[in-house]
Amino acid sequence: MDDFRKRIIELNKEVEEISIKVKQIDKIIESSTNKEQEVLHEEIANLRAEIASLEVRRDNFSLRLKLSIEKKANYEQKVLELEQELKQMKGNSPEIKKQQEKLKEYQKKSEDLEKKRRRFYSLKGEIFSLENRKEERQKDIIEYKKELELIERQINQIFEEIKFEKSLEKSSNLKEKTKDDIENLEKEIRELEKEILSFEKERAVFENELQTQESLKKDIVKLDICPLCKSKITKDHIDHVIEDANSKINLEVKRNKEIEDKKEKIFQILENKKKKFSEMQTKLRELEFDKMKLVTSEQKKEEIKKILEEQKENERELKEINDKLSVLKKEFESIRNVETEYDEEKMKIQDISFADLDVDAEITVKQKDLNRLNLDIKNLVRDIEESEQEFKIYNEKLEISQKAFEKKEKEEEQLYEKFQKFFNEKNVLQDKQKVLETQVIGFEHQIRAKQEKINDLNVSKARINAEIESLRFEFKEFESYEVFSCSIEEAKRKVEEAQQRMIQIGNVNMRALEVYDQVKEQVVLIEGKVETINKEKEDIMKIIEEIDKKKKKSFIVTLEKVNELFTRNFSQLSRKGEVFLELENKEDPFTAGLNILVKVAKGKYFDINSLSGGEKTMVALSLIFAIQEYKPYHFYIFDEIDAALDKRNSELLAALVKKYMLSGQYVIITHNDAIISEASTLYGVSMQESISKILSLKV
Repeated sequence: MDDFRKRIIELNKEVEEISIKVKQIDKIIESSTNKEQEVLHEEIANLRAEIASLEVRRDNFSLRLKLSIEKKANYEQKVLELEQELKQMKGNSPEIKKQQEKLKEYQKKSEDLEKKRRRFYSLKGEIFSLENRKEERQKDIIEYKKELELIERQINQIFEEIKFEKSLEKSSNLKEKTKDDIENLEKEIRELEKEILSFEKERAVFENELQTQESLKKDIVKLDICPLCKSKITKDHIDHVIEDANSKINLEVKRNKEIEDKKEKIFQILENKKKKFSEMQTKLRELEFDKMKLVTSEQKKEEIKKILEEQKENERELKEINDKLSVLKKEFESIRNVETEYDEEKMKIQDISFADLDVDAEITVKQKDLNRLNLDIKNLVRDIEESEQEFKIYNEKLEISQKAFEKKEKEEEQLYEKFQKFFNEKNVLQDKQKVLETQVIGFEHQIRAKQEKINDLNVSKARINAEIESLRFEFKEFESYEVFSCSIEEAKRKVEEAQQRMIQIGNVNMRALEVYDQVKEQVVLIEGKVETINKEKEDIMKIIEEIDKKKKKSFIVTLEKVNELFTRNFSQLSRKGEVFLELENKEDPFTAGLNILVKVAKGKYFDINSLSGGEKTMVALSLIFAIQEYKPYHFYIFDEIDAALDKRNSELLAALVKKYMLSGQYVIITHNDAIISEASTLYGVSMQESISKILSLKV
């Protein structure tokens, strides 16, 4: 049992050490990863949303570009057909030829201006794209600075937590030296424990000798004949034996005192050594954590170098963008008025095209159609160029965002891999801790089994001692006699009879007691496990009962508060009565449902199925707003909730929405003037050439 207890103490100590290591690892993981993970997750979420938005915009411009190209091809085909018809119809009229020559001159100049105009919009798009890239680079530089500050704070925090050497090499050397000191100290402790064990053995010999001499002193008085010399015991004989025994006892007592003094000194030294050993082990664990922190700090420094390189590359790219922007802006300024010149030429062409010429009305109509188609084609060309430019811009933005997203995902993966070893080490330590705790429970069961066995042996010992004393008392009167219970012949006969009976009985299982002890030990172990499981079951049932009570209490409190707000909201929307929530089973609310009851002025009660569509809408909205007021959400979307309401009820609903707009965000799809009048921002959606157009208006 002492060995088991000593082993339990060692295992518990080891479990405690593992628990400390696990806490240290959790602290390292928490201090090193939480802030980085939080920042990364936020950046990844923002980039994912940005990518989705850019993809939608890019696809919109792609569709717009495709439709414009198809429309342009269709218009060009119509222009060819009209020109062919006009050529056949006009003939050789000199006035028409003169107007056509002037028109060609204006058209040539207009085409030159159109090229400049295209360049103008191209430059505008490039400048816009470069400005976006410039903004992205500037944002990246700011992010790099923030990241550097965060890593520097983490490094400073790590160095503040380091207890010993701040250098990895010095920390490793100190760790090796501490290991050597622990090994030497462990050897010294083992030697001291061996000495104490030898003292314990000597003490056991002393106690045995002391017990023997004391027993001899007691027994010599009771004996008449000496068991050694077979002579009559006299008073001198007794005194001599007692004196000799006392002499031996005194000698052993003196010797035992010397042993105890030595043992006490060695025990004190051993305790000091063990205390120092424990301190050295604690120091070794702290040095291990220091090393882990130093390795982490070195990795952080490498991250700083990498970030500085990326920042330098970003600054170089930013300088190139600024230089290019400067050149493009100069060119942009030189053709800034091209739009005005283009419009002037366009007006001249229109004046000639729509001049009142003395030609056939049909030619005039066709000419106007031709001019209109040419104008539409130019507008489509401009629209195509703008769409291509916008598509290019959003495509570039999308590529930049996707690269940034892939980079952040890679950083997140690297961060996970970087600290995966800590998670693995933590899992290994926790598994080891569970194994050790299981061993402790096993040793405790064995101690209980041994204790029960000791109790049984003590009871048996007491019973046997009592029987021995009883027999000694019975045989006192026969001490001087040689006892024979029967004659030899009778004894032989009885022996033969006993042998015959033994043969009839058969062989005796000599291991029956041993098997019984093993089975009993298993029974005791199982009973202990059953008792533990029953106790744990009772604890769990108590916890479940407590949780159910708290859950019920929390539910009732929430229901009462929501019910109060529900009734109040409905009274603001309707004057026909009151509404409230009622439990189907008030004793056990979780086994039944929840009803909505309506109480009218005459004291009658109805369920919600008896109401009209508009009244049901008012009840539902009252409940939604009651829940919102009790525990608000971020925003709400309502789709034509006023469809079943008349004008009066719509106005009441608008007033209720206006009240709750102060504490929440509401997106409402409606055509109702009463609700629209309470909005802060209006959005309208219309279709133009199969493309949705969104208009907004702040009220």
